[in-house]
Amino acid sequence: MTDIGLHRNRSESPALRPPLVTLAYRAILAALLAGVAETILHTAIALRHNETHMGALTSGLLARAALYTLVLLIAMRMAGGNLGARNLLVYGLGIVGTASLIAEPLRAIATADHPTHLFTGWTAEGLLIVLLRIAHLVAVWIAIPAMLRAGDYFHPESARAHTTAEAQPQTDRATPGGQ
Repeated sequence: MTDIGLHRNRSESPALRPPLVTLAYRAILAALLAGVAETILHTAIALRHNETHMGALTSGLLARAALYTLVLLIAMRMAGGNLGARNLLVYGLGIVGTASLIAEPLRAIATADHPTHLFTGWTAEGLLIVLLRIAHLVAVWIAIPAMLRAGDYFHPESARAHTTAEAQPQTDRATPGGQ
């Protein structure tokens, strides 16, 4: 037996993935794309209006790039069947991510003098930000139940490696006494 078999994961063969896992993975990619697009739009607006200090803008962009890269890497592990990655995405995107996406709109609703003030003064950029935020939320809310419904596909990494080792024929294993 070679060590290669222990490190092979299910993501190498997307055809073997349940459709719900593929749906969850694609929804996470869509959420990431919406987040990146919204970040680019906010950055363009801030630069055009000179509303931010370049150091703050750069650090914010680096933080988002790191976060989005981390989510992508975790999503790839999830697509490979890793239970820990799935759980991290469910809690991270489902709770923390959702809270961060709805906090600003809820603050705007809470501080509006009158409900009609929420719908005045819209710009094309503002409307695009709202649409991207909605797309982001919808994608996350598609991914979470899809990951949860595909529960039998996910296994802890150690259990999967143990199962793979047990599935190897006995002839590959060394026998006591050199026989």
